[in-house]
Amino acid sequence: MFSISSTLAAKRLIGLLPLILVYAVFVIFNYDFIEPLLVNWWSSHESSQGLMILPVSVWLMIQQLFGRRALTLEPVWVMVLLFMLLSVVIHVGAIMHIQVVEFSALIIAFAVIPVALFGVRSATEGVASESYFPALYSLMALPLWDYINPVFRFISLKITEQFLGLSPIPHYVEGYRIELAKGVFVVDDGCSGLRFMVSGLAIALLYAYLYFDTNRARLLCVASLLLLALVGNWIRIIMIVLIGYITDMQSSLVHDHATFGWIIFAVLLVIWMFWMNRLERRT
Repeated sequence: MFSISSTLAAKRLIGLLPLILVYAVFVIFNYDFIEPLLVNWWSSHESSQGLMILPVSVWLMIQQLFGRRALTLEPVWVMVLLFMLLSVVIHVGAIMHIQVVEFSALIIAFAVIPVALFGVRSATEGVASESYFPALYSLMALPLWDYINPVFRFISLKITEQFLGLSPIPHYVEGYRIELAKGVFVVDDGCSGLRFMVSGLAIALLYAYLYFDTNRARLLCVASLLLLALVGNWIRIIMIVLIGYITDMQSSLVHDHATFGWIIFAVLLVIWMFWMNRLERRT
């Protein structure tokens, strides 16, 4: 049994050699563009999820390919042409110094390579249907989230303003400044909760793909964690304002509250996972 599985594994690895080769060549020729993308992910709080999302996406695609009886090249020429176009766009974006175009083309090209080489099979007799999800999951890493950040920043401000309006705390709101008797809070870009929402969406999409079979359960899975991520951020802001008011702005949380936000997110995530586990058993 061990020898059979080892033989199959060896054949699959041999079948993956074209994919490994294309990835190696792509990385070598585009290293000068890939390095800034990795640095951006490493140094940015808002887009650091790309460090997890892209490798997971590639791994899911490889895992799906390993599910085939025989791993042979089945080029999808439309995807091959798309990959070639993306390779050009990467260089055009770099020449024009439009980093969002350069990074987006890099990420999509990474996802396109396995599909271009092996395709995605539909269900046939004796063969299970494959999914485009592994490739589409990489789109979560696209550097486009900052464009919707102002919307969630505004919502966070209004939620906090509504809470303060119902509380006995004296305050004055001007723009994104919340003035209390002992100090001032500013609802800046980092207070939007976008980092928690994107992280929650990445986790929920992956969980839904791996553990649920019905669209209703998947929708509930994703929507519930998105809502919890946003509510958790609102709780974070309100609690920091309360702590600042009670401690006369002396608490360390007033000045460094990012970790506090992740603690709240982690607690809500654990609760959510217990709930999803029960939902999974029922479905």
